[in-house]
Amino acid sequence: YQRRVHGKQWYQRRVHGKQWYQRRVHGKQWYQRRVHGKQWYQRRVHGIKAGQHGSTFGGNPIACAVATEALKVIEEEKLSENSLKQGAVFRANMEAIGHEMIEVVRGKGLMNAVVVKPKDDKTAMDVCYKLAENGILAKPTHDHIIRFTPPLCITDAEVEHASQRIADTFAQF
Repeated sequence: YQRRVHGKQWYQRRVHGKQWYQRRVHGKQWYQRRVHGKQWYQRRVHGIKAGQHGSTFGGNPIACAVATEALKVIEEEKLSENSLKQGAVFRANMEAIGHEMIEVVRGKGLMNAVVVKPKDDKTAMDVCYKLAENGILAKPTHDHIIRFTPPLCITDAEVEHASQRIADTFAQF
């Protein structure tokens, strides 16, 4: 029906497609219809397959309540300040080890990394295996970096104990 009533416009759109295409694709009307319209929603939301979305509990009221309470605990117990303090102590202890395999110690707060220089074909993975045997869990990344991420509530004594175990582990290499 529309083709017959509006036949000339339909024909012009089909024949002179490039100009019409540029107006519609690059114009505001096309953007509003496609981005905010049903087609965008169907493509984006209904097009998601299992394993493509990364939020397990995102938007869930219970998860939001738990997150709010967790933030309150972080603020009340001053875990951010503890993170800064204990992270600085940890990095100082790592630099004080002075082992030839330790190239750089870096980090912010309690997210720390030790860049390891391979020695006798021993890499960061080998160091992490020895650390695990000595009771310290750490994650090797990029074959030459060891990532240390202790909990925010770590105490002075625990940082010193972990640092000593790490130093003992490096002494085995």
